[in-house]
Amino acid sequence: MALRSLLRLHNSLPLHQRLRLAFGGLAFLVLTLTIAALIGIGYIQSTARRAIQTESRLSRLANDVAMNVQIARRYDQSYFLHFEHPQQRDEFVQLWSIAMLDLDRAITTFAETVSTETDQRQAHLWRTSFDFYYQGFQRITQAVREGEIQASQEAVRRFAVYQPNIQFLSDLSLKVAHNKAAQAEQAGLEAERSANIVRTVFELLGTAAVLLALVSSLILPYRLTRPLARLNQAVQSLSEGDLSARTGLDGADELGRLGLAFDHMAAMIAQRTAELQAQFAIAEEARRQAEESRSEISRQLETITAQQELIREISVPVLPVRDDVLVMPLVGTLDSGRLAQAQDRALQALECRNASYLILDVTGVPVVDTQVADGLIRIMQAARLLGARAILVGIRPDVAQTIVGLGIDLSSITTYASLQSGISTTLSSGVMAPLTGTPAPAR
Repeated sequence: MALRSLLRLHNSLPLHQRLRLAFGGLAFLVLTLTIAALIGIGYIQSTARRAIQTESRLSRLANDVAMNVQIARRYDQSYFLHFEHPQQRDEFVQLWSIAMLDLDRAITTFAETVSTETDQRQAHLWRTSFDFYYQGFQRITQAVREGEIQASQEAVRRFAVYQPNIQFLSDLSLKVAHNKAAQAEQAGLEAERSANIVRTVFELLGTAAVLLALVSSLILPYRLTRPLARLNQAVQSLSEGDLSARTGLDGADELGRLGLAFDHMAAMIAQRTAELQAQFAIAEEARRQAEESRSEISRQLETITAQQELIREISVPVLPVRDDVLVMPLVGTLDSGRLAQAQDRALQALECRNASYLILDVTGVPVVDTQVADGLIRIMQAARLLGARAILVGIRPDVAQTIVGLGIDLSSITTYASLQSGISTTLSSGVMAPLTGTPAPAR
């Protein structure tokens, strides 16, 4: 009964009042949806912006942690490689300390930036691994300074306990950097999807307005149908994606005000759409920067690997004295790995240069035990198989006593007291003993 009463009241009103009521209701609907869309767009933009900025920054911080970890590891490896050279060893300790300060700042910044419980636990794990590794390396260097550790093998063996922690920190920081970059990219995609939803709502609104305009054009006089047709055309263009479409209505009557409201709504849609596109571009840029950071870390890792290979090569040099005479100075403690490397380097050099003499200088070798002597003999025997004469020089008195005490037989090897005497005798031609080897000349 109430609905029928309202319909009779509506039909009894003049046309302009009914039009005012109809278009007033339409304007209210448009205004309500516009306000809701503006609020939704603002919220989407704010949320997407915060998420993109936060995740991008966390990705960069995690990349900084991973990069500083690699730098610190490079210096601790160099420390052990140059263990027998105190000056270079101390320089690498100083460089390592600087790298650890940078790593500490990176982890602290990450911990202060994160807000979620998961990221806070992540930062705590990083800090625990950092402290354990830092204290372990400090203990090793302190023991070396106090003389408790005198051999690089012992230092490496003790430090092996702490290495898994820094490796764990490196792997975990790279994983976090990748995840944060992916989350930033996901935030950008979410912003784009939200923008599509908003456009869909306004397309529905435009379609409803078109239908209303079409119905009104059938029953209104000509002077009313023309502005309605213009409004209809603008709505169609907007629903098809033309954000520049406007009605151009500016009259003081109801249709004019409706046209102005529509134009304002279309302008706001175009503005908000442009802002969403800008936010999406920011998200894409953040993703690109994350990809570049990962590529930079990969290049740095390749550089570190190449430098380590170069260090291994120069640790056992082969120096040509003459076209047919090569000198291999051996410095530091010789283990099975270095002896095998020395043999490979010696044989390669003999083959490449077609040399006739190979002088092994052990002046810089602190200890010659059974294993080292056996390795040197194998190198000299292999040189003979290539047709070259191998000479051993630089055996110090204390090393000679150790060899005699161990019962090591070097009678088949030509030896000289110093590198100078060995080179001088080799270059003098004709003074050398037969290829099968003889005892050393007067020392």
